[in-house]
Amino acid sequence: MICWRKATTSGAIHIQLPKAMGQHQLHVHESLDALSQKLASVLCARIQEAQTRKQEAFTVSLHGGRSAKALFQAVTAQVRADGLSLENMHFFWGDERCVPPGDPESNYLIAANSLLTPLNIPSERVHRIIGEAEPGFAAKQAEAELCRICEISPTGLPLLDFVVLGMGEDGHIASLFPNTPDQDAVSEACYVPVIGPKPPPQRISLTYPVLFAAREMHIIASGESKREALKQTLTAQTTPAGRCIAQRGNTSVHCDFFIK
Repeated sequence: MICWRKATTSGAIHIQLPKAMGQHQLHVHESLDALSQKLASVLCARIQEAQTRKQEAFTVSLHGGRSAKALFQAVTAQVRADGLSLENMHFFWGDERCVPPGDPESNYLIAANSLLTPLNIPSERVHRIIGEAEPGFAAKQAEAELCRICEISPTGLPLLDFVVLGMGEDGHIASLFPNTPDQDAVSEACYVPVIGPKPPPQRISLTYPVLFAAREMHIIASGESKREALKQTLTAQTTPAGRCIAQRGNTSVHCDFFIK
């Protein structure tokens, strides 16, 4: 039996759930702001650790949506408060809509406005998906950049250091949606063109194998409308988020609501 515990004023609760799936830890936060501040502190700690061990490139995969803006603003504030250098960081995306970078639907634009521009990240360390290009070309170009910068595993997969994914109301992550053919998503490619059920439909997404291989992953489920999808994700393997958790050694899941 799974017992869901209630958060207290002391901060996030960390709950290890018994299951037959891959290991995960659920972090229940009081609000999206509290969630963002906590995750920002985790990311900044990882950046400092990478610098201490003189890691040449620390690679991060970003997400889009409401939770992304809140997180990026929290990271920006934390980096400034800590006086943290980001000279070894490289930024990638879990997915992108097939739109120009200045389009309001662009995931890149959210990061540019809330994180990259405020922190003066050089363009050579920002590896955006070229959403305005032909989707097949954009996917191949994004894969080439990922493989150029990331360490490659013995099985040939790029190893992202820190991945943040927002979870949708249907349990989707990146642009990997439920109840859709996923032969492309499990292909040997790192990024693939996707036709999604939500507008704009044309997208580019990381594939499951790259997500399975990432060194550290955080999934954000923000808003009461995600409650049922999160329950399903954590107790079964029937959502894309659940599928990802099931195939990984460990994943951190964050929400800003109580699960009853």
